[in-house]
Amino acid sequence: MDYDVAIIGGAFSGAATALVLKRRCPNARVLIVEKNAAFDRKVGESTTEISSCYMTRILGMTQHLGHHHIAKQGLRMWFSQKAEQPFDDCVEIGARYGARLSGFQVDRATLDSHMLEQAVKAGCDLLRPAKVTGLQLNGAEGQTVGVSTANQDRTIRTRWIVDASGRTALISRMLGYFRPNTEHPINAVWARFTAAEISRFRQRLSHQPIVGDEPSHGLWLVVLDYSVARRRCQRWHRLRQPDFRIASWLFSRPAFARPSDCASDWSRDFR
Repeated sequence: MDYDVAIIGGAFSGAATALVLKRRCPNARVLIVEKNAAFDRKVGESTTEISSCYMTRILGMTQHLGHHHIAKQGLRMWFSQKAEQPFDDCVEIGARYGARLSGFQVDRATLDSHMLEQAVKAGCDLLRPAKVTGLQLNGAEGQTVGVSTANQDRTIRTRWIVDASGRTALISRMLGYFRPNTEHPINAVWARFTAAEISRFRQRLSHQPIVGDEPSHGLWLVVLDYSVARRRCQRWHRLRQPDFRIASWLFSRPAFARPSDCASDWSRDFR
């Protein structure tokens, strides 16, 4: 066998799995196969308290999270009864005091890169960029992974395979287990705003859904970067409609217009 474990996908899940394996089994031969040369900036994401506990107490990421991401104070919701209702008149529901175990608003590209670096420092081998071209699962006899890099094509034999490919769902698709959810179709649009006035959000760095008059639409405000001196932030906005027409709907809502009235450069990040 070339490796004890081959992990397909080097983002947070794959890299964290590799790191824990090396800590518990220092002699294990672990390979990470990552298709991207660099992690793209993903949408802002928020952790739950349970995942924060895992990252701080198990993975030991307290210092990294505290220095490179933003502590989140739970979930805070805003309700409006009509489309023209000003933001200051929205009903606010959320925690009064800071959580003892905070969550975090994380920049996924930064988080993934850090996690992968830690796995490599722990002794894991990394192929990057590398594309998985084939899989052959033979149970106790060992598994075979075909990998293509810029320089060569390789065939790797390993005892175990971990599929951390995310939405690609490599193994489940290969084995025919993948099933799309057609009964509950949901779409999302993301956009990053720079230099957005944070207004009432300044004192409430929470994961903040805004619930409006249309139940089929939802809006999340996620702070990614924060400066007390400038009172500005970067924010990703999540919307349930995959079309540029959402922009007209968005900016017509007073609940959103105020924190975004001085924002810039949002259309280039619209995806």
